[in-house]
Amino acid sequence: MPTAFAVFIATILVIAPPKPGMTAHVHVPLPISFEGWISEEMRVTQEEINILTPQALSKRRYVSMDNPDHEIVLLVAVYDDRQLAGSHSADRCFAALGWSLLSNKSRTLPRGSLNLVSGQAAVAASKPEAVQEYVFQRLQFRQRVFEAVLPMGSYGTQVARIQLVIPADLAPAVSDRLLEQFSRMVTGVAI
Repeated sequence: MPTAFAVFIATILVIAPPKPGMTAHVHVPLPISFEGWISEEMRVTQEEINILTPQALSKRRYVSMDNPDHEIVLLVAVYDDRQLAGSHSADRCFAALGWSLLSNKSRTLPRGSLNLVSGQAAVAASKPEAVQEYVFQRLQFRQRVFEAVLPMGSYGTQVARIQLVIPADLAPAVSDRLLEQFSRMVTGVAI
């Protein structure tokens, strides 16, 4: 199912109008392995760079070493400005590619749920975490997409917009744990 997401991203970026932005790909150094997951880098297209206009961008497919059937896709776009990070959302892209939106809800998680890096304590305590959660279906495939904007680094000057694509049939507690786990990993990355 996350493979379908990769195809989706590539297709939508071809049909969406590009915005001016960075022309060279600056890589976000996401780990190859992390807490029982191994990964491979996925190609980032120039169209993705043009649409998302980040300072840095990476996309990786992670597979659970305990359960190889569990595969997720993590897209991380880094910005110096929180407003720029919020200018793109999955619901428009997925619909343009023929995915049906089954549900869309905004969730507010307890303070500090996502920002677990010690240098982010003050930022995390300042407000609850806002997460957008989507479920999409195309043919027999369903996937859940979480989107959030997280502070990065010890000074909180940069933010990362993450999209975490997971199988839709996972229990809510498992989905929330994956969101927390990968958000923690992203906030710990140094650019």
